[in-house]
Amino acid sequence: MPEKRFHFYVTSRVKSYNKFINFIVGGRGIGKTYGFKVDSIKHYKKTGKQFFYFKRHTTDMSTIDTFFNDIAHEFPEDELSVKGGKKYNKFYINDEICGYAMPLSRYKTLKSSSFVNVDTIIFDEFLPEKGGYNLYIPNEVELFLNAIDSIFRQREGHVYLLANKTSISNPYFNYFNISVNPAKEFNTFKGSMMKEQILIQNCGDDYDKGSQEKSSFQKLISGTRYGDYNSGEFAYDTNDFIMRMTPNAKYICTIYADGIYFGCYVDFTEGKIFINRNVNMDYPAVYSIGKDMRENMILSKGWRYDRVLSMIVRNYRVGNVFYNDHSTKDILNRYLSLF
Repeated sequence: MPEKRFHFYVTSRVKSYNKFINFIVGGRGIGKTYGFKVDSIKHYKKTGKQFFYFKRHTTDMSTIDTFFNDIAHEFPEDELSVKGGKKYNKFYINDEICGYAMPLSRYKTLKSSSFVNVDTIIFDEFLPEKGGYNLYIPNEVELFLNAIDSIFRQREGHVYLLANKTSISNPYFNYFNISVNPAKEFNTFKGSMMKEQILIQNCGDDYDKGSQEKSSFQKLISGTRYGDYNSGEFAYDTNDFIMRMTPNAKYICTIYADGIYFGCYVDFTEGKIFINRNVNMDYPAVYSIGKDMRENMILSKGWRYDRVLSMIVRNYRVGNVFYNDHSTKDILNRYLSLF
């Protein structure tokens, strides 16, 4: 049976799962944003239900006045327009409001507003590009959850977060303690009411992206890391320092960072340290290396004088600390690199 391919992204497949919050990640140019723009207008024309469109910062909204330019030909009998500024916008179809847009960083200014007809929320570019200006907002995940709560106000709806494949490890996946299976396109989760509301669509290379693959630019980036990213691979996730823990590794302490407990193990025969989420909560030594602090934890400021923590830091500095997954690696690297 021939492999099924898609010219551009279609929303019907992810919507068929009927999950509350949906993370859609894929290569550049497959039409994720385009597809949800078209779908939102069709949904409004059919049901009268509106949508809310987020980007992260005010600077991300600089071209919001061109929002409909690429999809206008899909609705030749309708007049689509945008009114407002960078801080808050309304989308219109034939002079009727069909949606709203604003930067997430400013949503608290509209907290008391009512959006009773909104049943779809879209957060575009929820994963920032490495080295770009579109950096995460402090406590962003809970800020976004607050925005969802304020817009829906206990009504049913659906949330779609769209992004290019920058990193498997990010505050959203970490917050919900979920991860992507690279071998599956649609990742659903079990184990709690929270996880059962979530879907991750991991769009692979089964999108033709029009004729782009034949362009000179596509030939230029072929075989490069950017080329892999462009075609649907995660750009900044490498398997460096990802290793299965050896059988002889012994538990030495618990590390607390970003609200998560991590187990720390050492194999003295191999001379390696392993960190994962297999935690022994009965073990007395718990180190807080992030900004959060809880009762009976050891502060990490005096690490040079602590035998266990200094061993971890010194091994990290020489590249001798290993992790079981990218999420754990990302979180611990952020903090251990500060020592």
